[in-house]
Amino acid sequence: MLSGDWVAATLSFLSAAAMVGGICFRNFGTSRLVAVMIFLSLGPCCIGAVLAGEPTLWITLLQIPFYLFAISAAWCLNGILVTTMKAEQENDRRARHDELTGLLNCAACSPAAVRLREPGARHDYSGAALLYLDLDGFKAINDAYGHEVGDTLLALVARRLCAIAGEDSLTARLGGATNS
Repeated sequence: MLSGDWVAATLSFLSAAAMVGGICFRNFGTSRLVAVMIFLSLGPCCIGAVLAGEPTLWITLLQIPFYLFAISAAWCLNGILVTTMKAEQENDRRARHDELTGLLNCAACSPAAVRLREPGARHDYSGAALLYLDLDGFKAINDAYGHEVGDTLLALVARRLCAIAGEDSLTARLGGATNS
């Protein structure tokens, strides 16, 4: 800029603009940081363009709003992406766990049991035992005290079974709304 060579100045400004483009799209999740980086990168070029009085360099001034618009659009897309990923994780969790107790459900129990028996599993389960627990007379509890009390009882039983069985066990609820 100080040399007075407008071609070199234009190339350096375009190079700075290209760098800012990379900054914008690499960091689009942090829009405020990107805005600061845009002003710190292109700001001196804009000041130089105004002070130089060369109209060709004023193109640099026009680039900042476009970068800010692009980063705001990318930030919105990032928000949609994060929301979608969280929804997919929640749907996956709901598909594999009983909503009431938080235990694995029937759909997740069989594949999980097979994984425990695979070679290279974390522990040797060759001496594993199976406990199948049926809460007899549970319908009477629901009828006498209401479904809220019955749901609380199921959740308490699930928590106690998990505590007794330990971390390395596979605890699941095979029943559901129709079997409760």
